[in-house]
Amino acid sequence: MMTAAIIQLLNKNMTIYLYAKQHRDTGLRYFGKTKSNPYTYKGSGTYWKRHLKTHGNNVETTWVQAYEDEAILKEEALFFSKIYNIVEDKAWANLEVENGLDGKCNLAGTSHPCYGRKVTEEQKAIQRAKMTGRKQSEETIAKRVAKIKGQTRPSHSEYMKQWWAERKMNNLNCQIGKEGKTNAEY
Repeated sequence: MMTAAIIQLLNKNMTIYLYAKQHRDTGLRYFGKTKSNPYTYKGSGTYWKRHLKTHGNNVETTWVQAYEDEAILKEEALFFSKIYNIVEDKAWANLEVENGLDGKCNLAGTSHPCYGRKVTEEQKAIQRAKMTGRKQSEETIAKRVAKIKGQTRPSHSEYMKQWWAERKMNNLNCQIGKEGKTNAEY
């Protein structure tokens, strides 16, 4: 199992690419970032993906730059976004300024748009009202039952049973004092 420090170290040393692409038939451009191969990666922008779906993936990668340092990456992504005015200029498919850090792959924790969002009781009541009375079809229920039927617990459950047993033993050992008495005997 990888520790958070190792994962952080691996992510820190990962190469991130800024790239610019242009559709060969329509001339529309897109500026983005990726951790995968920038020449084969299509891009993830909403408008850009819709454009590719409509006009085909006849795209060329016109510019690529690799970065190891996130601070430099962010600075240059914002600079590129500003210089080429990628949000306002209709020649670009970008709907937001590219900062090199955001993206759908980073929508966890504080990067997620709903992070820290407080749901009011009124909003909960609205959602509850929408869901109340919904009935699943017999076909849906049958599919779910068929999928679950015959499944066993995940293999990690045995590991967790052993882990809890060891933890309980360690706690019992900690409760025995210097004279060999347990806390209850004092």
